[in-house]
Amino acid sequence: MSTKLKHSVFYEVFFPSQQPSTEPQTLSLRQTYRFQAKPHESVNQVPWVIFDLETTGLSKDSDRIIELGGIKYYAQKEVERFSELIYVDRFIPPEVQKLTGIDPSMLEGKPTAQEVIPKFMEFIAGSMLVCHNSHFDMIMMAAELKRQNIVCDHPCLCTLKMSRSLLSELSSRKLSSLADHYKISYSALHRSLDDAKLTASVLFKMLEEFTDLSSLTFGDLNPYLHGS
Repeated sequence: MSTKLKHSVFYEVFFPSQQPSTEPQTLSLRQTYRFQAKPHESVNQVPWVIFDLETTGLSKDSDRIIELGGIKYYAQKEVERFSELIYVDRFIPPEVQKLTGIDPSMLEGKPTAQEVIPKFMEFIAGSMLVCHNSHFDMIMMAAELKRQNIVCDHPCLCTLKMSRSLLSELSSRKLSSLADHYKISYSALHRSLDDAKLTASVLFKMLEEFTDLSSLTFGDLNPYLHGS
């Protein structure tokens, strides 16, 4: 037997250990969802999913997603919505309950993340992602995906990063501040679908002010993508 095979990841699959084990042995395959647009491709030819999530806190390791909402747009027109509260067996701090209006009783009987996340992955298929402050949303989402052995390789446009570049004169570029700047009315914040809708309104206002949407390409958005 070659040394290479003995030290490969498949060794235990073909030659299982003879030692008894009390742990269940499973072979888990990673599921990958991928979308990549060509730099010269028009953004009007691809759906955008503008999404937001609410969580029990700010830690990607110890906190969990309790609400996930997204709105799919094609050429700036809404075509579909996704909205789910998510049951978690976690303490929800009073400050989070006050901020979001989500209390534990609202999550009783709701689907778990293991049920909701795969449905959201199907919802975003073939789409570019958009969120406000992708550093938080994408990191929290990536942590949950990792727990489920899922990889999401979709570009994500960050409206916070875009506003920092295009609206540098503003003292605050929180979502509510940007809405006030553009005189966009809103009734609630810190609920996923409401925040996704407001993010869309702010995004379209910024694009209208600073770009020509008819000629905008994915390459033009590169400076504002998550991770760039």
